[in-house]
Amino acid sequence: MARLAEAEKDLFARELGKRVPEAKVIKAQDYVLNIHEEEFNQVVRQMTFFYNVPINEGRFDILKNVHKGELIPNDVVLGDDDDDNVHGNATNSGEDIYAGDDKLFVVVDDNNNDFHSHKESNQTTMTSQIPKPKLSLPLRTRVALFFLSAVTDFSRRSDGTVNRGFMNLLDYKSPSKAKSVKGVSTKDVTVDANRNLWFRVFTPTASSGDGVVPVFIFFHGGGFAFLSPDSYGYDAVCRRFCRQINAIVVSVNYRRTPEHRFPSQYDDGEDVLKFLDDNPAVLPEKADLSKCFLAGDSAGGNLAHQVAVRVAKSGLRKVRVVGLVSIQPWFGGEERTAAEVKFKGAPLVSTSRTDWLWKAFLPEGSDRDHWAVNVSGANSEDLTGLDYPDTLVFVGGFDPLQDWQRRYYEWLRKSGKKAQLIEYPTMIHAFYIFPELPEASQLISQVKDFITNRISDLK
Repeated sequence: MARLAEAEKDLFARELGKRVPEAKVIKAQDYVLNIHEEEFNQVVRQMTFFYNVPINEGRFDILKNVHKGELIPNDVVLGDDDDDNVHGNATNSGEDIYAGDDKLFVVVDDNNNDFHSHKESNQTTMTSQIPKPKLSLPLRTRVALFFLSAVTDFSRRSDGTVNRGFMNLLDYKSPSKAKSVKGVSTKDVTVDANRNLWFRVFTPTASSGDGVVPVFIFFHGGGFAFLSPDSYGYDAVCRRFCRQINAIVVSVNYRRTPEHRFPSQYDDGEDVLKFLDDNPAVLPEKADLSKCFLAGDSAGGNLAHQVAVRVAKSGLRKVRVVGLVSIQPWFGGEERTAAEVKFKGAPLVSTSRTDWLWKAFLPEGSDRDHWAVNVSGANSEDLTGLDYPDTLVFVGGFDPLQDWQRRYYEWLRKSGKKAQLIEYPTMIHAFYIFPELPEASQLISQVKDFITNRISDLK
């Protein structure tokens, strides 16, 4: 029998501890934690992707029994084959989580109660005391969220237009800097001045390895109506992507609604890739266009998906899209999902804001079941015959859009595409923009791992 790796034990204990405060000590004793299916699935998903702990199908089958609350028979031997026999009872327990042939044994018993006399009360207590994740953000983040929400709210007019003067006044811009700042230099490249189509190139100035680096094509969020690559927050986060991933980052400035409705944004995104395909010299020599990754957050995640579909259909000569990073993508539909109802007043993406933004984006007379919004619904694109890239999807537990994002992930899988899902149960929409949150750095590390693994698969 195989003992779980130290990393798996520690991480599993940590994740359970987030959901069950009583799980201060986890030991191989005499019963397993009875938790809800969804809570358990989140732990498994996070161990698999969030912490990059490999759990193959065989291991997942073992873990899957945790939520059932099964009891450990006294004649089951735990631990490695070369260990002394350790049986499933309190007297022979150690501070470990063990995997047997068909189940993982986890104990969350603060009082170390004897199993034979307390098994029913212990399990009942654990099931009834499972807490819900709580939102806890630093003051700095809460102030920034309030400010961003207020600015976009005051910029939206009742007639469906945006007060650009007011928005531009408060949308602080970061100029491009040819001189390296913290290991990154930037320059702006114009694609089409008539439609203000341009992109900012972020270049790592201390690249390691053979000198060739992947290209990370990024589409910013903002409901298709706000912000740009030179907005302070997006310039900063793209610098972090560039420096920590060691990639050339191309951050695209596309046209915004309501002045330019669907499909202007998709046209602009596709045209940038065509431009790079025809003009590779605009990027540094070390840029490897055969290893391109599309990426985007919120509305940018929606845009990245649509560009991936278009490129898969049309094909390019030099640019090869091998991966897609979808950070809390903005999808929706006429249906009000459970998360939309529960978090209808969430910052940045409240139901009233997203309804207004979808109306400003879509063609006149369209509803939210349009294929650009409800990408996995009845009007969805058929991906089965397309060379759609491997995809990494991020979801936040306090994001009203999370149900749509999970449907997107499930739709990709059902369409035969490779997709991974990483969930942050205690995070809001756009959390990764705020560098003061530890989860922001974790997300960038996970993106780096995804890119590294994908490139390794190509060799």
